[in-house]
Amino acid sequence: MKRNKAPLIIGCLVVFLCAFGFSVYVDSEEPRPDVVVSFTGIEAITDTQLSQITKAASESLIPEENQERDISNCIVSMLPAKKNQDSEIAWSWCDNGDTVNFKSEEHQTIVDALFEEDREKLASTGTQSVYELHAWSNYGGSRFYGVTSWPAGCSDGSQFVISSYSPWSWNNIASSMKALNTCETLVGYDLDVFGQPQYTARPNAPTLGSLNNSINSTIAKKP
Repeated sequence: MKRNKAPLIIGCLVVFLCAFGFSVYVDSEEPRPDVVVSFTGIEAITDTQLSQITKAASESLIPEENQERDISNCIVSMLPAKKNQDSEIAWSWCDNGDTVNFKSEEHQTIVDALFEEDREKLASTGTQSVYELHAWSNYGGSRFYGVTSWPAGCSDGSQFVISSYSPWSWNNIASSMKALNTCETLVGYDLDVFGQPQYTARPNAPTLGSLNNSINSTIAKKP
């Protein structure tokens, strides 16, 4: 009795056509626009390229006005202002090497305490922060600290006054600020010598709105 080979032939033909058809479909399919990267592409990114991508993303968060500026961290120790005068500057320090009356054996502990945010260490020096400025919004970027060895701070009505930040190259830098400890209010002014408009932190201002990168003079005081 002869076996009917037709089903076997038909089955083989179906398998062949299916395989051929699938191959033609895959080969002729247009690239899908939503497939933007392959695993091979991810593996091909070098450490250098990844670093460049990260740096570009970080710089996109920096105010455009500050991207080309070398902004130093600074500390200025001051005494209460006399009427219609700036505060007397006892000493100042910036991490670019610019210092005035800075004595490392006396003042380095203050610098370390501020940047370590160690309040106990700072208190042990007889110094207190009265305010701080930050180059970026939300207290990011470089910092400018106003400090004093005046024991009462602002609690006795004293004010700490700077009419221009040019000596430390911090003019038109700040985008956030804080009044600290006994100085519960910090007023920042758009122009040197307290020219209007102004922005007031009571005590914190994570952004200065239209005055971002525009502060040129400040007064720290009680409310």
